[in-house]
Amino acid sequence: MPSGRPQAGTNIDLALVESGHAFVFRRFLNQCDAKAYLAAEQQAIRRRAGVWQVPGGLSRPWDFRRERRSGVTSLSADGAMQAA
Repeated sequence: MPSGRPQAGTNIDLALVESGHAFVFRRFLNQCDAKAYLAAEQQAIRRRAGVWQVPGGLSRPWDFRRERRSGVTSLSADGAMQAA
């Protein structure tokens, strides 16, 4: 996706995944074109685009929330999660 405003008819969700600015939420893949989303995510991973450029990776939002609910509540100075 070129920089700037998206063109009419652009699938914004897919464009965000392609650019590495969103994760594929596999739980809801049955509601969309699963192959396109998974291919877009793999492409972003290979290009190390967006969230995929962070060394060691990022927690996916649903994993982060699950960890918070299980008692992991704060981040250390280096960004690592710490137990409460």
